[in-house]
Amino acid sequence: MILLDRVQKQKLLSSSEIKLLRAKKLIEGRAPNVYISAKVADLVGQQAAYIRNRGSDKAHYKQLILDLIHTFGPATRQQINELLLSKLPEVLSEPQKLNKISNLLTEMAHKDRTIRNEGSDTRPRWSLIIS
Repeated sequence: MILLDRVQKQKLLSSSEIKLLRAKKLIEGRAPNVYISAKVADLVGQQAAYIRNRGSDKAHYKQLILDLIHTFGPATRQQINELLLSKLPEVLSEPQKLNKISNLLTEMAHKDRTIRNEGSDTRPRWSLIIS
């Protein structure tokens, strides 16, 4: 119980404490950003907090970016940040969230080939690639 309380208060846990809680399926996430599991969240009425911590899958965030560009035309990085920063998991720090957005854009541009940068590296403007 004490360890779960520390998880809820976002206190640091040792690797052995994390291993113990993970073995009992009481926590999820990657250290040091662990959070209570779905089972525990359901028992204590923290379902919404669990979903915010867990976040959504990558496809969801990609679809949000595509919807933004499809609806309003080419989007700047600032517009994409405004769209996604509040939707990314709360356990991520601001730099981690910005890095995740960069990784999503890179994957969409190079792997998925759904968007392209029409601007420069310093002032990107992301647009759809029309097939």
